[in-house]
Amino acid sequence: MLLLGKQINKLDQRRRVFVPAKFRDALGDEFVVTISGEKKCIQCFSEAEFENKFLEIQEKIGEMIDEDSLVMDLFSEAATVEVDVKGRITIPETHMKEMDFEGEVLIIGMGKHVEIWKEETFNEYKNKSQKAVQMVKDADALMREAHIMKRISDANALKKSTEG
Repeated sequence: MLLLGKQINKLDQRRRVFVPAKFRDALGDEFVVTISGEKKCIQCFSEAEFENKFLEIQEKIGEMIDEDSLVMDLFSEAATVEVDVKGRITIPETHMKEMDFEGEVLIIGMGKHVEIWKEETFNEYKNKSQKAVQMVKDADALMREAHIMKRISDANALKKSTEG
């Protein structure tokens, strides 16, 4: 089941936030939350998916770094949270401070995991990502155009050589 969509929910004074049922069903009654420093959000994984993530990282990195460093980076910011009877989780205090959450948060499905964002941070990240994607598209278009111009030039040269 792919986790899709987004929803804005309020944080209460006890750092609790309602997690939509479609996300809870996939994450389970207890799941792992960790800080994504790169994105400045909280990532939520089912326990099985968190283990898969660890194995995937371990496989990709292999012997490149000390395994203790990998384990420390991956697990030091992780915490297990439980869903209460009202469908809420309590965000760990350290995560709240790191993300500067207050009032409302944006909860989005990311396929195999869920992310919790401060809406302003999400919009900034999304805009930056869209600009990067556009730059790649523009570079690809230029490469295609250069390739077409080269082929036209080669065809014209061939045509001239066969005419003369």
